[in-house]
Amino acid sequence: MLNLQGKLSAYDFYCSLELQTDGSGLVKVPDRMAAFFLMVREFWHVRMAKRAGRAFDPTGIVGTPLGGLAVQCRACPHPTINLPRGWDTAPSDTFWIYRLFIHKDCNFRMTNQLCSSKEKDTTLSNGLAYFVENKSYSNFVLEHASEQEVKGCAGFAVLLTAVTKCTKGLRATGVIGVSCHHDLWQVNGLGDLQLGEWFCNVDFVFLSSLRGISSKLKLVDSYDIGCEWHKHLWSQMLELPDDMHLSIPCEHVIFLVNKFHLAGHGKKCQAPFSFNFKKGVGQTNGEGPERLWAWLNGAGPSTKEMGPGGRRDTMNDFCGFMNWLKTVGLGEHHNLLVNVCYTNSIYRETSPSFAGGSNGQGHSTHCSLQRL
Repeated sequence: MLNLQGKLSAYDFYCSLELQTDGSGLVKVPDRMAAFFLMVREFWHVRMAKRAGRAFDPTGIVGTPLGGLAVQCRACPHPTINLPRGWDTAPSDTFWIYRLFIHKDCNFRMTNQLCSSKEKDTTLSNGLAYFVENKSYSNFVLEHASEQEVKGCAGFAVLLTAVTKCTKGLRATGVIGVSCHHDLWQVNGLGDLQLGEWFCNVDFVFLSSLRGISSKLKLVDSYDIGCEWHKHLWSQMLELPDDMHLSIPCEHVIFLVNKFHLAGHGKKCQAPFSFNFKKGVGQTNGEGPERLWAWLNGAGPSTKEMGPGGRRDTMNDFCGFMNWLKTVGLGEHHNLLVNVCYTNSIYRETSPSFAGGSNGQGHSTHCSLQRL
């Protein structure tokens, strides 16, 4: 809890143990820091596998599939799990209920210095949780390293240049993250950025987070420079393995720009990529990753100086903690909605202006608890 909630680094915790052992500083305490760091990482990994139920699988941790240790969103549409029978034949005017919303964003505060190496510091959860599988990701980025940096509208060109100036001595200049509509990190939805925002980074992480998705779903995707990025997505997808190809037809995918970032785009992007002019998206703003980054940035100073493997394992643990807190908190919103509907039903029965289920302005206020 001190690490996840309080953002206390393992180094500071270990130093606290040394001071607790001898607060005077006159006695030399044996150095067990390296062993302690290794023990903590092993404990994180085994605990994550335990909570994912790997102990009940004959193949154990070794047989864990990609993303098998991640906490998935219970509220997003999952066919055969939380959708009713016949959902795929729902009429077009109500099919928006079963849309999947995905939001992407890059964070240039979660940098990583060039310390240690992949050989000396290997990740224990390679592709098993929130970070993408490292080898295939690195190879794909290396093949497309000559591509130009992602350029959006004129208003964003200056910003993209500013955030990628200080890259000397860094293994990763930031992280790209993919979250769902309910502000949970997507499975295999995180990846390191080598130098700013490249199309190849965004393509791989985006498609990796949607691996195995049902072809019957409809998708709404938002990205702060989605107006430019989406143009070459389908051609770039063909260069990736077949299991990463998006099974949803292109006509069932809507690309938008986050509401806060849309103001920085040119006029030609304002209407076509605005949430305000798309039917069936409600008051979605697409800024979910920004809220998640605000919480995760507290771990940035400690993960910046970690080796590549330790950093990924640590961030996987943080993302799992965030997803679990959000999962158990979803019930609070359900209870709030039930209470609102119950209050409306009581008020409708006691207030003359609510007679007949109307609020006096011709708008129905009836809310069926059975649908909840």
